[in-house]
Amino acid sequence: MITIGTIYNTIIFVNNKRYKEIWNKISMSPFLVVTSLGFLGPAIFASYKGLHSPSRILLLVSFASVNYWRNPVPGLRRSFDIIVARTSGVYFFINGAYYSTYYSTPLQIIGWSSTALMLYCFKKSCYLKSIDKCFVHYHIAFHMATIFLQYFILQSLPSKRG
Repeated sequence: MITIGTIYNTIIFVNNKRYKEIWNKISMSPFLVVTSLGFLGPAIFASYKGLHSPSRILLLVSFASVNYWRNPVPGLRRSFDIIVARTSGVYFFINGAYYSTYYSTPLQIIGWSSTALMLYCFKKSCYLKSIDKCFVHYHIAFHMATIFLQYFILQSLPSKRG
């Protein structure tokens, strides 16, 4: 039976900012799961080139990201996703900075400007999340820029295939 108290509690619950933040994450999380699965593309490409370490790292990144974004609530899965993402980010940044020196200047400009775009999207999504705004669009753009850069970096790594 619906009472006035039930209706009042429902209205208060819907107007709660924390509820809106969780609802925005959950309603947009399928898109973030899809972009997290996008990390499998560079993983397959790395495996094809015989680069097994980057391939395994990207598989772990994809697994951790999909595992978090399928139900985005704070906890151990989020912490694991952040640790894996940051570690792989450092790994790919070092490899990209080292091996991109073999590229021509226009390709280096594309690589560094894409890195700047990726960092901007990440910082913007963090800022919007901190002020309780919908940050998901910037996080999707961050995933897409990261996937592009991973292809770019993997292309520059020396192939282990005979």
